Amino acid sequence: NHVAFLLTISTSLQIGAPQRQGMLLLSWQWCFLLYIYYYHTMLYRCVRALSSTASSNSYHTLPRLYIGNIGTDGQDVTPLAAPLLKEGSLVQLSPDQSHYLTTVLRRKNNDEFRIFDGTNGEWLCRFTDGGGTGGRNKRRQSAPVIAECTLQLRPQRRQEGEGGTSVSSPNVFFAPIKKQRAKLLVEKCTELGAMGFGLVGTDYVNEKKGTLNADKLMLQAIEASEQSERLTIPRFVSPTNDHSTGEIWNMSDFLDRFNHNEDGDSTSCNRHLLICRERRDGALPLMKVLDRVHDRSGNDVNKEISFLIGPEGGWSPEENSLFDHLSEKPNGNVQSVSLGSSVLRAETCAIACTAAWTLFT
Repeated sequence: NHVAFLLTISTSLQIGAPQRQGMLLLSWQWCFLLYIYYYHTMLYRCVRALSSTASSNSYHTLPRLYIGNIGTDGQDVTPLAAPLLKEGSLVQLSPDQSHYLTTVLRRKNNDEFRIFDGTNGEWLCRFTDGGGTGGRNKRRQSAPVIAECTLQLRPQRRQEGEGGTSVSSPNVFFAPIKKQRAKLLVEKCTELGAMGFGLVGTDYVNEKKGTLNADKLMLQAIEASEQSERLTIPRFVSPTNDHSTGEIWNMSDFLDRFNHNEDGDSTSCNRHLLICRERRDGALPLMKVLDRVHDRSGNDVNKEISFLIGPEGGWSPEENSLFDHLSEKPNGNVQSVSLGSSVLRAETCAIACTAAWTLFT
């Protein structure tokens, strides 16, 4: 195109032959330089693409999905998933996940993405079958995607168990709050490494029982886990040990989990409860208590740290008296902590506690 353009100009100007030959020589020189530039640019792009493909760090841009057994209806979201992820294993994604990959992200056969199940690490997968939808707004009619595991990107670390990023990561117990604020609490604490969540009934709680849907909060935790690159999903800790119901704890039953003086339970000896209390004389700074708890047990892997966050209305006088009594016990597992002189919202307090523990450890 460059040569033709110069020839057209030279012809239209009706210049002489010597001048025309000079312009042709100049045009060929420009073409040669453009060719060299294009060749080196394409070579650089190819080398960069090959080097990024060979490195596992390039996979962080691929979509990432959790294929464990937590669903909105309490059922397995991947009924045909292989019990053990390994090279060559076939995994069937849920209709929602299939819709997300094929319709939203427009992924096709042989495209790659990542999966994890909270037990067997993170794996690189590719489409082998499925895709396509039954029409607009027909998510449940999406053809299920069958994925094949091709490469393990990250193994499951030994301390990363069923509950969270590690068994020493904290649990966050809080009084029921408004839905949007509860979603924010679960999302940010999950990103910061919380191991589990639980709902505790208090005297001044404003939200009615049943307002919060534990299954929807779990979906929030799953999305946060997928985004934050963690290998596990936090669970809801309930009195009946049913991780999907989100049943509210009674305060007395909840505190019994951390009282080992009466029954001598060895499991409760490793449980430590830090109660967040604003503007209380007996409450110690959070970082000081974390340092004390960290030094008292030589093996942090077998330790369970829990934070208790109060409601929007604060603690009642009866609850404050009970907390004072438990905090005064020598070598007790219940301690009152303070995050400063400011009065924080429940979700802000939970995020600050989880972040403090993550940075401390």
